[in-house]
Amino acid sequence: MKIGIEVEGRFKGLRTLFMGYGEFFELKSFEDIEGILRDKCLQQVYISDLDNRIELRKQILRDMSKVAIVTLERTFVDGLLPEHVRIVLSVPVRTDMRILRPGDQIKIDQHQHVWEVSKESMITSIPSDFLNDVHLPAI
Repeated sequence: MKIGIEVEGRFKGLRTLFMGYGEFFELKSFEDIEGILRDKCLQQVYISDLDNRIELRKQILRDMSKVAIVTLERTFVDGLLPEHVRIVLSVPVRTDMRILRPGDQIKIDQHQHVWEVSKESMITSIPSDFLNDVHLPAI
C-alpha cells in the first residue's frame, strides 16, 4: 500500500490510499484500515483489481465509502454497479498513444454503442508524476 496524490483521471489531486487486490484481501475488517483513512485525511481508496476478483458488493467497500471515495480499477464489469464504488475500466491499447495528435480521437465501439473522446480531452499522466507516493508498512 502507498499514499500519494492521485495523478490520473477524474479524481486527480485527491489524497489517496493505493492498494492492489492482494493487499485488499489481507484486510480482515474495515477497522484494519479506518485509522489510516482518518489519520491521514485520505479522500480516496484506489484498488487495482485487474483480475476482477473483488466482489463489488462487499461490506468493507461500503464501509470505506463512508469515509472516502472507493475506486476499483478493473478490466471487466457486468450487471448493475453499486453506488458506493467508482469504476476505472482499464482497456488495453496496442497503439503507442504518444503518436496521436491532440485532435485525434479514441473510440470504443461495442455492438453499435459508441463512446469517443479526443486525445486533448483526456488527462495525461507520465511516470515522473508517481514519484512522490509514500509506501506504507504492511497492515
